[in-house]
Amino acid sequence: MKYKLKDCTLNITDGTHSTVINDEKGKNFLLSCKNIKDGNILISNDDRKINDETLNKLKQRTKLAKGDVLVTTVGTLGEMAYIKDDNINYDFQRSVGILKPNPKIVIPEYLYYLLKKEKNKVLEVARGTSQQCIFLSELKNIEIDIDDIEAQKKIVNVLNKIDYKISLNTHTNNNLLVA
Repeated sequence: MKYKLKDCTLNITDGTHSTVINDEKGKNFLLSCKNIKDGNILISNDDRKINDETLNKLKQRTKLAKGDVLVTTVGTLGEMAYIKDDNINYDFQRSVGILKPNPKIVIPEYLYYLLKKEKNKVLEVARGTSQQCIFLSELKNIEIDIDDIEAQKKIVNVLNKIDYKISLNTHTNNNLLVA
């Protein structure tokens, strides 16, 4: 069935637009589009650190949660990931779009895989002259075909197994390079 992203999600927003003060003693992170790569959320000790109070303030707006699908909207466009973590000690700057899938319509992993497959549709809505951006108003109106929930579960099951094998092979290859 065809849906616009705004009709198969509970909310589409992006990270903070405000200035955030770094806290080198903070145990949380403020991430950006550079932290989304190849389906992963990459965090290092070099990333901006924030304290609990700042993280809680940011989360009041984004309500970042497990299962949210992320799309980079500024800088490197169209990188995607979905949140697998239960304990989220990070939030994002405005360069990352946050999609909250409606579980009655779409499984988070399925939406992630579908958007990866339809990346060209996502990139087609980019605008701007000096720097390309994907505006949320455009992102919300992208049309996608969504299978029924049972079919989604089967597709996700197969794709998760493939991703797991790719991850194992990458890990093995990295260990061979180090040895």
